Amino acid sequence: MIRNPPFPGMIAAFGLFSCLSAPVVHAESLGARIHSLYGEFSANTSPEVGMPPLESFELVARTVCKLREEYATASKIAWVDYSLPSDQKRLILFDFDSRRVLARTFATHGSGSAGHLHFFEEDPSGGIPYSRRKVLGFGSISETRFFSLEPGSNQSSLGLALADPSSYVSPLWGDPALRMSGLEAGLNSTLRRRGVVFHAFSYHEDQVLRARASPLSEGCLMLPGVEEARKWIDELKNAFVVMFHERLISKNLNEESHEQDLEVHQVLRLKVRERLREMALDLGWSERLLAERTEAYERKLEREWLNRANETYRLMRKGSRFVGAQLRDETRCFPEVTGRHI
Repeated sequence: MIRNPPFPGMIAAFGLFSCLSAPVVHAESLGARIHSLYGEFSANTSPEVGMPPLESFELVARTVCKLREEYATASKIAWVDYSLPSDQKRLILFDFDSRRVLARTFATHGSGSAGHLHFFEEDPSGGIPYSRRKVLGFGSISETRFFSLEPGSNQSSLGLALADPSSYVSPLWGDPALRMSGLEAGLNSTLRRRGVVFHAFSYHEDQVLRARASPLSEGCLMLPGVEEARKWIDELKNAFVVMFHERLISKNLNEESHEQDLEVHQVLRLKVRERLREMALDLGWSERLLAERTEAYERKLEREWLNRANETYRLMRKGSRFVGAQLRDETRCFPEVTGRHI
């Protein structure tokens, strides 16, 4: 105890400093609150469903906060992570009201998005006998590499969408389907016009795992097993849908991936020329005919690889208004959650 403070007001000043430096209970960081929220989700989620990693959950939670700046009631979020291959359960349904993961399942991507190229299955020149066509491949059908919002692209889209409040019975396959509206201009605003929906496909879980990939779609999110898909479609009604890829939030990764796509294009171009020259020798083509068919295949390669790569790069650079976006006020993000570590 200080009996005779050397300066008047020292004790008062010391008391003021103590108040300023004391921990404030309501000012925990957003990261700490999300960490605590992850603990609540983990406690409420069935072990059969399981939780995503904390890092993934944090991105989802921050996206929900950004959503609530424009859509105050946002609570049910369907998150499809196209960074993962299609033989993993990359579609996850979160409920931020009940604080649990409701379900996880497989989800397809568009045939135009696949990271492989079966190049000689269709012959744009019309001059190669079917028996002589060879497959030029790269990557895996389980990889989602390219994205587009263009009608007829057969590619998956990115960004935030909103599922309809009611389903319909598709005249094509006779099962329930659920439409979506894209909410991000220039990123996915053509979803409804393109007919991109949730619907069932006949594969079941064990077939997906055996094939090490789900089937490919025309851009739709197909769900495995008709009965299971019916349940999912009921849960997805009125849900926000986030179609994500890690390139959306990483400029460096986007640049590196695009550079690799350009390099692959050159490699594939050389392979196409080699294959065509082999066929020319086997089939007795003239140099003129070889040149014509090489030109036709190079145009096809430009359409199916280079143009897709450039469009994907552009969309990733544009980014999402919601995923990975800056929050206006972090203190309004889950203010009811106490930021204690689990």
